[in-house]
Amino acid sequence: MVCCFLQAKAQDALLFRDCLEMAAGNAPRLLDRELIDAQGQLKMENVKRSWYPGLDLNGKATYQSDVISLQLDQPGFSFDFPEMPNEQFGLNLDVSQVLYDGGLSRSRRAYESATTEVALQQVQVDLHALKQQVAGIFFSTLMLQANRKNLVVALENLSAREKVLQSAVENGVAEESDLKVIQVEMLKTLQSISELDARRKGALRALSVYMGQDIHETTLLEQPVLELNGADSLQRPEITCFRRSAELLDAGKELQQVKRRPRLFAFGQAGVGMPGYNMLNDQVDSYYMVGARVQWNIWDWNMVSREQQVLEKQKQVLEHAQETFSIQVRAGIENELAQAEHYRNAMALDDKMLQMRMEITAAAASKVDNGVISATEYMQVLNEEQLARIARNDHHIRLLQSMANIHLLKGTL
Repeated sequence: MVCCFLQAKAQDALLFRDCLEMAAGNAPRLLDRELIDAQGQLKMENVKRSWYPGLDLNGKATYQSDVISLQLDQPGFSFDFPEMPNEQFGLNLDVSQVLYDGGLSRSRRAYESATTEVALQQVQVDLHALKQQVAGIFFSTLMLQANRKNLVVALENLSAREKVLQSAVENGVAEESDLKVIQVEMLKTLQSISELDARRKGALRALSVYMGQDIHETTLLEQPVLELNGADSLQRPEITCFRRSAELLDAGKELQQVKRRPRLFAFGQAGVGMPGYNMLNDQVDSYYMVGARVQWNIWDWNMVSREQQVLEKQKQVLEHAQETFSIQVRAGIENELAQAEHYRNAMALDDKMLQMRMEITAAAASKVDNGVISATEYMQVLNEEQLARIARNDHHIRLLQSMANIHLLKGTL
């Protein structure tokens, strides 16, 4: 029964870095990069077409109760002035062409480009946060896997004692109650293994959702091999996002400035109506006009200056946020480094204690086989070995997790 319960099909090991990469590659947020790029291209095209001629077709039809009329009442002088019609209509095509925009389109392109870069970098920030979530699930699963292995070792020890005691009971050397103590403990261990398998299966399913592929419940997670380099600088995507956001604010300041520069336009109008440009012509007439105009906001009551000051204040707030983030990350790194050092030292002691516990358990096994101690006393010794083994594996996996956390904090994973 025990052998059947512990058998598992051989599966390829699941690597830590593969989990992170596949989760990031499967994230729906990743698809936003194409959408953001497309959005940025559309905005750039609109800026480009601001140089295209503007065409407006407009018309109107009116009826006036009164119109201008002229009368001359002079003896010997006769002249008929035409009257303006009460009904009037006009259909016009207005054309406008930018000749000089003071660098407005160039600044708009820079601003839209910076906006796109910030949005793209925010995707990277979200993907990094996803990696941190997946890493937490990975190491939780790895811990469950190690605990199961510990229980299997304990179960194998109990199985060996069961066989010896079974023979001893049959020969009248040992009490049947001692055999039952071992058998009850085996059932409890099997129960614990079943519980761990259920929890591990749930964790693997969570990983499979993030990774976008099925993971067999017998798949084993491979303990990652991670090296630490104290010289590594922060490569977090948030740092780049802060920098891109500062560039966006600078582009916004430049855009505000160029809005006040003079702009030159050419324009034209062609149309047909009654009356035309000759207001005294009561016939349908065609007409046209061409010209140029200049637009320059020579005084805006310092509105642009205040807008630039607002953007500068926002940039200072952003710089403070970046400094705060860097402090938090570096504090987190120092904390993880201290934890890693603690786990290394603990593992050195764990190895010695585990070796001693194994020797004590071996001696107790010989005693229980020979009827010197009871099975209950042997179980106490075996449990102490089990606790030492669990502590050693716990410290080892926590060391790996601390090292992974350091890499994630630095942005090197």
